Amino acid sequence: MVLAHGEADAVTLIAREGKLSVFRAELRHALAGRGRVVIVTGPVATGRTELLVAFAAEARRQGVRFLSLTTSPATKARALAVVKQLDRELRQREETTRPEASPSGVLPDQMWDLCDRLLRRADREPLVIGVDDVHDADPASRLFLTHLARQLTASRVLLVLTAPITADGVDPIIATELVYQPHCRQIVLDTLSVADVGALVADEADEPTADRLAPELHAVSGGSPLLLRGLLHDRLADMDRACAFGGLSSAVARFLHRCDPVARRVAYGLAVLTEPSDAVTLGRLLDVTGEVTRRAMDALTVAGLLGDGYFRHPGVRAAVMKEIPADERSALHLRAARLMHDHGAAATTVARHLVAADDPTCNWAVELLYEAAEQANTDGDVTLVLDSLELACRASATDAQRVASFAMLARAEWRINPTLAARHMGRLTAAVRDGVLADRHVEPLANWLLWCGRAEEAMALARTESWPADSAGSLDRRTRRPVWLAWLYPGVARNSPECHPPETPDNATLVLNPMLHAATLLTRTLSQGAGRETNGEAERILHGAMLHERTLQVLTSLSAMVLGDRLGEAAHWCDFLRTSAASRRAPTIEALFSAVRAEIALRQGDLSAAERHAVAALGLISPKAWGVAVGMPVATLVRTLTAMGRHDAAADQFRIPTPNTLFQTVFGLFYLRARGGHFQATGRLSAALLDFRTCGELMDRWELGPALLPWRSDAAMACLGLGRTAEARKLVAAQLDLLAPDHHLARGITLRAEAAVGPAKRRPALLRRAADLLRECGARLELAHTLADLGRAYEQVGRPKLAGGAFGEARALARQCGAGQLLADLTRHPGPAEPEPSARLSDAERRVAELAARGHTNRQIAATLYLTVSTVEQHLTRVYRKMNVSSRADLRLDFANS
Repeated sequence: MVLAHGEADAVTLIAREGKLSVFRAELRHALAGRGRVVIVTGPVATGRTELLVAFAAEARRQGVRFLSLTTSPATKARALAVVKQLDRELRQREETTRPEASPSGVLPDQMWDLCDRLLRRADREPLVIGVDDVHDADPASRLFLTHLARQLTASRVLLVLTAPITADGVDPIIATELVYQPHCRQIVLDTLSVADVGALVADEADEPTADRLAPELHAVSGGSPLLLRGLLHDRLADMDRACAFGGLSSAVARFLHRCDPVARRVAYGLAVLTEPSDAVTLGRLLDVTGEVTRRAMDALTVAGLLGDGYFRHPGVRAAVMKEIPADERSALHLRAARLMHDHGAAATTVARHLVAADDPTCNWAVELLYEAAEQANTDGDVTLVLDSLELACRASATDAQRVASFAMLARAEWRINPTLAARHMGRLTAAVRDGVLADRHVEPLANWLLWCGRAEEAMALARTESWPADSAGSLDRRTRRPVWLAWLYPGVARNSPECHPPETPDNATLVLNPMLHAATLLTRTLSQGAGRETNGEAERILHGAMLHERTLQVLTSLSAMVLGDRLGEAAHWCDFLRTSAASRRAPTIEALFSAVRAEIALRQGDLSAAERHAVAALGLISPKAWGVAVGMPVATLVRTLTAMGRHDAAADQFRIPTPNTLFQTVFGLFYLRARGGHFQATGRLSAALLDFRTCGELMDRWELGPALLPWRSDAAMACLGLGRTAEARKLVAAQLDLLAPDHHLARGITLRAEAAVGPAKRRPALLRRAADLLRECGARLELAHTLADLGRAYEQVGRPKLAGGAFGEARALARQCGAGQLLADLTRHPGPAEPEPSARLSDAERRVAELAARGHTNRQIAATLYLTVSTVEQHLTRVYRKMNVSSRADLRLDFANS
């Protein structure tokens, strides 16, 4: 809203009609020859100037001359500034002028002559003299105005003075000299009420809008006309959005400009503290007394800027912060940090002030910044973590403290983007060589080097004396060295015996060193496979690990569960950990758990979920940031897309750049198998066989267990396709000899390969055994392929009915898994027509299955169908078996597809 020249602002006058009535009454007295003084006071920005403009307009409507005199903080230092303005106004209205007595020639002893001239002039023409912000007039002018106010009682002069109510009260010229004079009348302005605000909004918009906006606008502005102007501008400019605070920001700036210096500094201090504070604490921040601070806060509250001891809205505080000069803002934040620290405030609270002060000389706060970073990491405040550690790097006083700060910063950056952390590697490895980096930072540094594919450098760190001992100080340093090398870089670790953990660590060692426990568990799983005891250990380690401190420990334990075919439990843990990482805004850790979750989904045969999680993992951080670990999500995604029959999309994944050291790691093995599977599915059997054999050579060289990747079975199928049946049989026989009885997944895959390379009459029995093993470990995709082979085997031995059943189950599973490649193969080799899954059910079983698919519990189904709960359970057992599903979720999917 723009105020036209000479017109009063509608925001101010919306509730000021009563004040105009007072002015009219006093003007009538003055016109009758009884001079009057009207004093307009009120809190800052409540509309004194606008009301004076309204008085001027009213006087002119009645034909009365209005002489407007202005002041500003600058006029305090200009002697007789107001007097000279008055003299100039009078002379411009004289019928004749006298150049020799120019306004600049007014002297102190001539002021009284000026008063006489003014009163004589009023005999001929009544006058209204308005002095806005009289508190800014120079002392001589104030003395003159006081003298004039006393002399005009028998004249036709109305003197109107305005002054704010500040932290120090009303201006002394008013409080002591004038307000008690019988011919003086005081008008005290107040902030606007909700009803006043509503009337104003209705005038600008409409009644419904006024009813909706008035409470909000009043709550934010406190009824301050100035702040209300800014808010109203924002809200009426865009009625569909919350306050944008552009106009409010400008209004707050003007408000602060009009405040007295003490009140302005109090507003600055409150904005810096970010929360309500008592007057004593705020006074200590500003180095003024608590009483002065309290009065200033009271004045700001009355003016509408504050409510309940703090800003009425975050937008008001933000606007105040913008107005604080940069050097003053920095100094206030530094004082606030010291003050909060002395009062025992949380480290994160103190750190925010230190960061805002951006003062790298405050080396007293480095340890506090470390503490704040750890707490902020727990809270998921990534910005504060990085800001605190970056300031700590600049504020560190010694080389040792500085490199420790960089180590902690690298650790934090790794959680967000490993590429950021990599820039510190050179500095930190040099610090290890120089003996400057503290022991506790050496192991994370080795982690990062391995992640980046720099295994030899990590090994060099492992050989240093800086490698930390355990927290209890009771373990041999060798047990604290990078034991995870044995499974991440098994070939490199095998050539460095000093990095191997003890072969049979005792229970006390494992309890004191959970990382060693996790690494030993996974190493044993890779070499021997996972048993029931291994899976139990993995879950116990997971329960004891903390995500933000022991990510590697969690990953190793989780990987052991996946390799042990504990897919359901692993999926539950993975979802929990992934969500926790996301809440902490740690995309690297979230990406790792997304990649593991994709592998779990692939092994469970949920190709849609596998693709979704793998794509999410690769999207959270860049391929370069993944380091050697990029092989894990890429391999899972390639195998998933290949199973879906989306071979072009699978081929695109090989364009993702991978480090040269990928094939020194276990991730390289998974990558080779995925690429070989893609080559095999697209008819490039020789290339597939080469990848499978390379995978096998590495596994043999690294002495990894055969259950990790059944490469011989993969290679056997490729040999079979190339017509090398004898070679295929040798591979299968060797694989079976190496597998333990509890390697169900690998054994099921190998039995399927054995059936393929063996005589037709043995195939059904082998494939049935394979199917049983695969059902037991929940590998639905492998089971679907096995059932498809079983259907063909039955056809070959002349048993079409059994072939039809096997093909039907294979199709149902392939649909559930989203295995487009298998469905296409089954279309080319259809066998007997596949019945719909629900067609194999009896009427009673169908009724139970339909209710279960809708989400009913067994007890609800029993009540609906008038059955016992036991009967419902028996029906569901047969339904699951006939439809080859294992859960109600699968049942819902089957009925949706049928």
